[in-house]
Amino acid sequence: MSALRGIFSRLSSFRSSGTAYNPLPAYDRGQNDSNQDSPIALSGRRHNGGSMGLGRRLALLLRTSPKRIAFFAIASFSLLIVIVTGSLRHYTRKHKVEEERILFHWETFPKLNGFYNGVRTLVAYKDWVPEQKLPPDADFKIHDAPPFDPQVVNPFPDFTSDEYLKEHHPVQTCYLNEDEKIAAPDIYAYPGIPAKMAAPLWGDYEALEIAPDRCYERFGRFGPYGYSYDTKEGGLGLSKHSSHVGAEKVQAMIDKVDYRKVNWGTAQKRCFEKNKKRFSSKDSTSEKDEDHKKKLPRSAFVLRTWTGYDYSNIQLLSIRAMINELSLKSGGEYDVHLLVHVKDDDLPIWASEEAYNKTLRENVPAEFWDIATLWSGRQLRTYYPGPFREQDNVANHAAIDIYSIYRSAHFPIQWFSQQHQEYDFIWNWEMDLRYGGHYYEFLNGASNWAAKQPRKYLWERNSRFWIPELHGPWSNFTDLVEKETGETNEKPIWGPVIFPAGKYQVLSSPKDTKPPTTFKEDNYKWGVGEPADLITFDPLFDPAKTTWVLRDDVTGYDTSVAIPPRRTAIVTVSRLSRRLLNTMHEETWRVHHTMFPEMWPPSIAFHHGYKALYLPHPVYFDRNWPLNALDQTFNKPRTPDESPFGGGEHNFQGATFYYNSEFSGQLWRRWLGASENGEGGPKKEKQGTDRLCLRPLLHHPVKYEAVDYKQSTMSRTESISLQEVSSSVASPEQIADVVGEGNNDGTSTVTDARQSEASRKRALILLGASISQLPIWGFSMSYGVFQEYYMNNWTLSGSRDVTGIIGTTSNGVLYLSIPFLSAAFTRRWAARRQTAAVAGAVLATVSFVLSSFATDVWHLVATQGVLSALGCALVYSPTTLSLGEWFASTEGKNHRAVAYGVTLSCKNVVGSVMPFIARALLENYGFRVAMRVWAAVALGTSLLSIVLIPTHPTILTTSPEESGQGRRRRNIPWNFLRHRTFYIYSVAIILQSAGYGIPQTYLPTYAREVTRLSQTSATLLLTVFNIPGILASSLFGYLSDNRYFPLSATTVTAISALASALATLLLWGLTSQGSLAQLLLFSITFGFFAGGYSATWGGVINELESEAARWNEAVDAGMLYGLLNGARGIGYVSGGLASVPLLKAGAGTSIGSFGYSSTYGPLILFTGLSTVFGGWGILWRIE
Repeated sequence: MSALRGIFSRLSSFRSSGTAYNPLPAYDRGQNDSNQDSPIALSGRRHNGGSMGLGRRLALLLRTSPKRIAFFAIASFSLLIVIVTGSLRHYTRKHKVEEERILFHWETFPKLNGFYNGVRTLVAYKDWVPEQKLPPDADFKIHDAPPFDPQVVNPFPDFTSDEYLKEHHPVQTCYLNEDEKIAAPDIYAYPGIPAKMAAPLWGDYEALEIAPDRCYERFGRFGPYGYSYDTKEGGLGLSKHSSHVGAEKVQAMIDKVDYRKVNWGTAQKRCFEKNKKRFSSKDSTSEKDEDHKKKLPRSAFVLRTWTGYDYSNIQLLSIRAMINELSLKSGGEYDVHLLVHVKDDDLPIWASEEAYNKTLRENVPAEFWDIATLWSGRQLRTYYPGPFREQDNVANHAAIDIYSIYRSAHFPIQWFSQQHQEYDFIWNWEMDLRYGGHYYEFLNGASNWAAKQPRKYLWERNSRFWIPELHGPWSNFTDLVEKETGETNEKPIWGPVIFPAGKYQVLSSPKDTKPPTTFKEDNYKWGVGEPADLITFDPLFDPAKTTWVLRDDVTGYDTSVAIPPRRTAIVTVSRLSRRLLNTMHEETWRVHHTMFPEMWPPSIAFHHGYKALYLPHPVYFDRNWPLNALDQTFNKPRTPDESPFGGGEHNFQGATFYYNSEFSGQLWRRWLGASENGEGGPKKEKQGTDRLCLRPLLHHPVKYEAVDYKQSTMSRTESISLQEVSSSVASPEQIADVVGEGNNDGTSTVTDARQSEASRKRALILLGASISQLPIWGFSMSYGVFQEYYMNNWTLSGSRDVTGIIGTTSNGVLYLSIPFLSAAFTRRWAARRQTAAVAGAVLATVSFVLSSFATDVWHLVATQGVLSALGCALVYSPTTLSLGEWFASTEGKNHRAVAYGVTLSCKNVVGSVMPFIARALLENYGFRVAMRVWAAVALGTSLLSIVLIPTHPTILTTSPEESGQGRRRRNIPWNFLRHRTFYIYSVAIILQSAGYGIPQTYLPTYAREVTRLSQTSATLLLTVFNIPGILASSLFGYLSDNRYFPLSATTVTAISALASALATLLLWGLTSQGSLAQLLLFSITFGFFAGGYSATWGGVINELESEAARWNEAVDAGMLYGLLNGARGIGYVSGGLASVPLLKAGAGTSIGSFGYSSTYGPLILFTGLSTVFGGWGILWRIE
């Protein structure tokens, strides 16, 4: 403080005579007094004023106390912030009318909470009363431990009974290992149901032969597959944080299997070889063999996956359960397969065994290698060559190629079936499906139920939801459908459908699909006992009666006649018979017919008279729907747009099964023990009724999984939000899941080669992003040197003062372009990112070269301030979007903020080095040669960085399997614009940026004109200004994105803002002539705290994503980052525009010898005020 006092002692008074100063706020400019103390004459302009004002008298009171001045500055600005923001907040709360979203009608229904009652509330099935029938405050008993013991789940026939053996061949026991010492494990369930557990709104357990009186919790369901024991024992060790009351009984019954040594493919093959006598062959015409034993059909259970898919630990447990329960425990009735889409068409997997095996090992966990089959789009182009002519397509809503997996997901299934004609049926399964019960019980029950159904009014029943509580038993529902169909005067479907084919060929239908009697003569007999050719999990509806956007994606039929009649089942999950698949193959290969994947199998079955059924599996809702409202909404929409498969798709948001369901994933994660929307999680389970126990149900979609708050395989906001899904738009953009590599708990389930390759690729991408900072920011961050050169060596036409706006214009144009470019390249033009970046590099280079030929000041403004900035923005936006996607989810963690921090550090390296380089070029060669040299450097480094940053493959690939099969197109979600959080941060960024750009532009000239420093010292200041940002950017990114002490975005931005404002007001504002040390301290301090501000945006985006998750909304991180950059651009432009009048206002002033008294005084005050408001988010404390 003694040093500070010494500085202040030089200022004996603030008296001023004859000179007008640019005052602090509230200063009376009327006093005309001479400045007898300032040794610096800043301007010759004079302003004659009047008497001394209040501000002048206040300055005189403070002139001899440096402590008072310092504390007064801090207190004044702190008080100002509190008053202004507090007033705004009070006004907002008192007067603002919140524009709430209009609720859907179902959002007004009471929520159901019985799902979350745990194992300590179990009651016997006979005592269970569904929550829908109980008052909200109904009481129930909570036990100290589960009141029942877990039991083995055995849904199989008694393979050893005389009754079974009389009709079938004996079943040979299957084992996990070759020496047959490790038995296929059992799973366990509780013989009870949680008290107040809700009932499904449609579908039924008993009709599908699923036990209705038991529930599954995670230890009994997944414990046998490695959930609950350590990795050293061959498990996955996922239960470390789980609540576990009563779990010790399950644990005692489990025989731990070392799954590191299991080869599921060979286990399946051994099982089939031991039992192949039980099964029919594809050429068999008899249901019995020479021993008069029944021959059973065989099924393939096909999981459609893709290269780059992240096999999370929960997915591993699920696949193990599928293989064990469907194949090994059943004696080989099923084979489980992974059908892997190789997204890189250039990999010759069909021609090279080496390429095939390498791709397999890098993309599939080792335990599943022998059940995987690879395919690629290039293969299928050869297999189904078409032609599929554009003129034969009714409507291609997705505007993409017919061979894209989005429009041809059935092609690989058809191809697989042709390679495996030994299977009577193929279950087409998706990777985002989860089933909480026993797989064999579910699929076997579905097959048996479907076989019992008669064909009469079959398609009419298929189009409706069966609501047992309203419609009664299935027989009553059948009668109701017959009655309602008769009332509509619509002709029931009976056998193959005849439609006008026009000039194109149509395949004839099989003879055995033609009805044996007339419709009237049939007494619900035809079809009974006949296996279904198609089983779907959603109704088979007529798309022509809805506004489903993809209803007209029909190809290969004569478009001069009416569109063929169609049927559709949303979600491609289904069971397909061999003969249906063969007909689909013939239709595609021979006559070039195809439709959108969700429409193709149902329509072919419809055309050819195959037996197709919608399976009424139990579906739960998170709200207590009135039964009549449920029936009206889903079965009796008044208009096509109100159809639940059109404009009414939002009605499925609270369901456990549909393509846009949110409740399905939330309930699944709660069942696993994770916290969801602030509820559940290990701690709350232990404090409550312990872990969830759910009746068997099918969850879809499940976009990410977690077993507790520390273990999550995907960022919550990467799931597709319901409210962003529009039935009026379709595109592959919505179907790209962003997945990371590796596993939640650090155990590896992929090969070391894959992990090493992924790490190397991310390292190269980060290197490319770091290199790109030089061409993007090199000129704008060193423009202060150029401006100083222009001011001292002006030879062009026009006023040299105009060059002051070039730097801020360049920054402003660059930043303002980013939101628009982000919107363009986030999804719609994602595949053109690298092309656009190259075009930007060329534009920037040409602009820099053209500026070297400038003869007028506007030439410089146009080339250096506008065109070059546009080119740099074209490089910046695509590469930064890709960087964020590559680091959005790696090894189960989000490292985006750290990646941004590292690149911003490199940006500051550029800002530290470039001023010296620019100075050397300008002094030795002049600005014309300097600009040409810089153009060459910018072009070379731009192209290098672009090559190193490819677009993330999940963005490039338009695949329904990559997103959960056949999703509707999702536009960029804008829901965040309804919430104030975005605006608070945007305003903060605008204000901080308005002040941040001023020292970058004016510090060198300030150092020369005010503090009388040398040219070298002035350049040093600009370098020192940028150097601290190297560390600060990484540090602030780390503060927002570390596992040890993560700080909220509001806290980190406040630290940056407050510290940089204090540096401005107390260091820059109090500098005097020759104060190199003080200016250096300001440059270091301000450069550190203000320079790290941009690195806080990763944390800001994380906070906005968390808020979106709380609202069950989607948010696009790339678009958010672009908008935040846009806010920065507005700030830069605003600061640049404000700087000119602020300088004019300060011209001619001279109060003492501090920076406040100089021409730059108003700029210093503006910088301090604007930067401090960059942290105002902490005062709002986003709720």
